[in-house]
Amino acid sequence: MLREYGANEVRADASYRGQVIQTTGYVESLGRDMLDSIYVVLTSTRGSDPTSLQYNFGEAELQQVANVSRGKHITVRGRVAGLSLGSVIVSNCEIVGQ
Repeated sequence: MLREYGANEVRADASYRGQVIQTTGYVESLGRDMLDSIYVVLTSTRGSDPTSLQYNFGEAELQQVANVSRGKHITVRGRVAGLSLGSVIVSNCEIVGQ
């Protein structure tokens, strides 16, 4: 999916925007963004562009994310919102495996 967004954002949006995806990987970073939203970033190791998936969580998932740390292997499910600032954004997320 990351390679597809790097090659053609419009075509990738047609395929993925609004779709629920589930991804397993290692946590690159996590925290709160400028709008105080909770996020977790999983990074591609293939050097594709864009290079990361940013998963956004609601306050109801605060405890799920609080139990995660950098480098931890997790599985996350959410709905693709599109490309923003070099990351594919996935919203309404939940951690479904650790």
